Amino acid sequence: MATNFPSSLDTSTQQPTIAASDEMDDSGKEHDVVHTNHSGAIIALETKVGTGDSNATANAVLMGTGSGTSAWDTTPTFTGDVTIPDGDLILGSTAVTATATEINTVADGALDWTAWTPSWTNLTVGSATVQAKYAQIHKIVFWQLEFTGASDTVYSTSGPYQFSLPVNSVSDLQYPPMGTGWLRPDKSSTIFFAQVVGVSSTNAGIYCQAANATFSYVHLTKNNAPATWLTSGNLADMQLSGWYKVA
Repeated sequence: MATNFPSSLDTSTQQPTIAASDEMDDSGKEHDVVHTNHSGAIIALETKVGTGDSNATANAVLMGTGSGTSAWDTTPTFTGDVTIPDGDLILGSTAVTATATEINTVADGALDWTAWTPSWTNLTVGSATVQAKYAQIHKIVFWQLEFTGASDTVYSTSGPYQFSLPVNSVSDLQYPPMGTGWLRPDKSSTIFFAQVVGVSSTNAGIYCQAANATFSYVHLTKNNAPATWLTSGNLADMQLSGWYKVA
């Protein structure tokens, strides 16, 4: 007779109950075999648990602490994978509902910036240089856009200039602010403040700053606002960035 443990649990076959009426040489209850199985099971259990003088502690787990050693630990550190196949990971009293991908995006400590090619309204880019990138964390998109015009860029007499968003937006506002930046219709001249506003779930509009005798206000961008957009010489450019909410 031999023990099943640790490959499987012993049963009453390996660890029989001895009654007062049993003889020491009864089949399946031989005295030497039972003692051998007890000793084997104890040694196997000690080997599996390991050495280390520590007592079971409330809200603790038994952890391996080195070669053949173990201890009860209330602040365990896992060096391998921790898998929760079913159920919730609960921090404090709140269950974590984010997906692994969403958690990794935040925990990695860096945004993965992705290039996108915006479509334009009221502005024909031609061979203009456009560099646009965005990064999404859960329900927020961060974005940046750089535009340098060309000789074949067409600045419409209608406005505002609009560009398509990399991810469709959602908002509780009808025209949500989405970013700021600056405009130089003439690269050698004045830098104008820019305000980017969501005009639909797919598009953002670019507005410039205007002023009258008492206050400043936003004005739609077009061929002569905030100034004449040059297609020769000091070609026009703009730098914009911001963030917005997505579904």
